[in-house]
Amino acid sequence: MQLDDSELLNSCLLISLATSSPHPHPHSLTSHQKALLQQTKDEVEANWKNSKWGVIATEMEKKGANKYHADFLLKEWKKIEITRAETEAAAANAAATAATAAGGNALLAAAQQAMENADEGDEEVEDEAED
Repeated sequence: MQLDDSELLNSCLLISLATSSPHPHPHSLTSHQKALLQQTKDEVEANWKNSKWGVIATEMEKKGANKYHADFLLKEWKKIEITRAETEAAAANAAATAATAAGGNALLAAAQQAMENADEGDEEVEDEAED
């Protein structure tokens, strides 16, 4: 896969950032460098995301599928992921219902406690991120 000019520039910027150390502490970045790192990372990821779905479309066509636009395949993939998540949630709900019906209240209580603990951990992470 060849890089276009903007992808090549972004790669060069990342390499430059990774190999240069303009101030005495090579393991820290100035605020300007941090902003540049964030901007460059976002640009590279956006370019990679776009090219990734283009490659997927090309490879599908090589394997005998119709020719699809990358944006269409991305939308279809999101639908697949939503359906998969809904199916997994329904299965988990059915299992919890079955466990309760079978007298598995202790198991259900343990699962609910684990979920509450996970939620509390998420809140702690969010609180730390706000600090």
